[in-house]
Amino acid sequence: MEKTSLQKKLKELGNWYQKINLDGIVTTSKGPYSNVEKSSVVWNKINSLISNDYKSLRVLDLGCNAGYYSIMSAKEGASVIGVESSTKYFTQALFLKEYYEKLLNTKLDITYIQKDISDIDFSKMKKFDYIFALSIFYHIGKHKYGKGTPEKNAEQIRMISYFANITNNFIVRARKGKNRDLTFYNSILNPLGFKTMKVIPEGKRTMILYSKEKIKK
Repeated sequence: MEKTSLQKKLKELGNWYQKINLDGIVTTSKGPYSNVEKSSVVWNKINSLISNDYKSLRVLDLGCNAGYYSIMSAKEGASVIGVESSTKYFTQALFLKEYYEKLLNTKLDITYIQKDISDIDFSKMKKFDYIFALSIFYHIGKHKYGKGTPEKNAEQIRMISYFANITNNFIVRARKGKNRDLTFYNSILNPLGFKTMKVIPEGKRTMILYSKEKIKK
């Protein structure tokens, strides 16, 4: 795509949260999210937590936003399902997938679903090798029950427990604060059999790899 047309298209798609460099044009060069970390830097952190060959992986990217991490995983050979409830970010994800498919001259194995996470029946899907839950778990239930309510917190715990049955590995990005920090996720995932394998401190955030411990016979 010609640069002028690309710049116009990116502007039409609204404010971007994920900061992506597309042929020299950065998606969040201005606006409310201009200070967010480059998505390529975040991806390098995610990638450092994955030791498997991507060609054998199934990845579930929850709250995938514009889909950059879904695309990077699929680019390496993974089969990916990305979930995003926001119409704006979902539209950006569809555009970005098409952009990279043209750039790479290949089809990417990504299926995007526009729906609230709580409303999806994941039991009909095969098990996932990794679930990306970057800055999303603490948003679960917020739109239905309100921020910080007991019902919202209960829904968050319910869904995390549910996801624990369909994967052996979570990559989570925690934040400071009640019901969303490292201590909180440890308190939920450790009793479900997940061990804190790797931790990447990020200032206000923390990226964590949780893996299900093998049961000793």
